[in-house]
Amino acid sequence: MFERSVESIEISAHFAASSSVAEGVITRFAIRQEAAADHPTLRPHRLVVGTFDVVDGALVRRGRHELDVVGELTEVPALVGEAVPDLVLLNDEDLAYAKIRLDERSLETAVAHLAAMESLPRALVLSAAWDMTRDGEWSASRFADLVLATIEALAEDREEDEKIWGSMIKQALKRQRPGFNETYHGFRSFSQLLEEAQARRLIELEKDEKSGGYVVRAVAG
Repeated sequence: MFERSVESIEISAHFAASSSVAEGVITRFAIRQEAAADHPTLRPHRLVVGTFDVVDGALVRRGRHELDVVGELTEVPALVGEAVPDLVLLNDEDLAYAKIRLDERSLETAVAHLAAMESLPRALVLSAAWDMTRDGEWSASRFADLVLATIEALAEDREEDEKIWGSMIKQALKRQRPGFNETYHGFRSFSQLLEEAQARRLIELEKDEKSGGYVVRAVAG
C-alpha cells in the first residue's frame, strides 16, 4: 500500500530592527523543509504564504505570496524589505499536504486573535499548534489557550441565549483538526479538559442534569 509522507515546513526568517520604523523589517525570508524520518525524501510543494497584521484590534490580511517550495531551503525575496507581520501563515489556503510550523510572534498573535480569524486560517493555525504539541514543541497549557479561543469563537457566532455545549467545542476542534484527542494532553476525557479550564478560571461550566454534559456559561474576559 502506498502511503504519502508528510513533510514538516517552517519559516527560516531573519528579522532586523530598522532605524526608520518602530517595527523591524525582514532582511531575509526563507522556508525550510524537513522530510519525515520514515520517508526521507523532500517533495516540491506549491503553497501560499499569508501575512497578517493586527489593525485596531482586528486581524487583517496584508499580503498573499504563492510560490513553489523546492528542496531544503527556499528563499522568498518578495518579502524582503517588508515590515515584520504580526502573523505569517505558511500554507495559507491549504494548498499543500504538509505539517507547518509557526514562529513565536505568529503563535502569540494567533492565540490572542483566533476568534477573529476566518475559518480556514483558524483551522490551519489549530492544526499547526496541535502538531507542535504532539511533537513536544509546544506546551499543553498553551494549546489549552487555543481551545479557549475556539470557545470564544463559538460564542461570538451564536445568540446570547444560545447554549454552547462541551460536545460542540470538541466537534469544532475535530473539524479543524481531525486527529485531535484530549488524551495526548493528559486528560482522560474532554470533560476533564473543560474542568481544568474552569479550575484555571478561564470558563464557567454548568452541568446539564438531563444529559450529564457540560454547558459553557461564560468565558473569562
